[in-house]
Amino acid sequence: MNANHARRLLATLAYVDRLLEEAEHLVASSSSRGLFPRVVVDIPPRQARALAEAIAGCRRTMLRHLRQLDLEAKPPTASLRHTLKVQFTSAEIALEDVRPRALRGYGELSAEEAEAIAKVIGDLHGAIERLRTLLAPLPAATRPRFSCRERSMRGATRHLRAPRPRFQRPQG
Repeated sequence: MNANHARRLLATLAYVDRLLEEAEHLVASSSSRGLFPRVVVDIPPRQARALAEAIAGCRRTMLRHLRQLDLEAKPPTASLRHTLKVQFTSAEIALEDVRPRALRGYGELSAEEAEAIAKVIGDLHGAIERLRTLLAPLPAATRPRFSCRERSMRGATRHLRAPRPRFQRPQG
């Protein structure tokens, strides 16, 4: 198989793996106590366990075939810490969009309603900030060791973190 075949096969298997991951999450959420579930749980726990095991079996099958074809999946490039920070920031932005002043376009709120909404927003911002503190960098002794590739990836993105110069209008 040539490089194009390998790349296409790897891309498809990565997509299938993401679909399996979502299915796995849905099966696991059947026992979750989430406030806003995406699906109605209509399978019994025993069947959910069997599905979880079958999903794991699909992954083992994919891995076996990857090894037989001498193909290797690309290692992840996104940091879990960074991804979680982005999720928390997105949640904070969503909360800002329902502050009482942002809801004016939907009609007037009484002072009591505005205060209740502001309290909800404030409490959730505090809870998200507590989540952020759990993401604080670990002391050096407990940090995970990175492989050479992971260290080089961090260096490769250093230029992305540099502050960008501000745009200045031409004078005249």
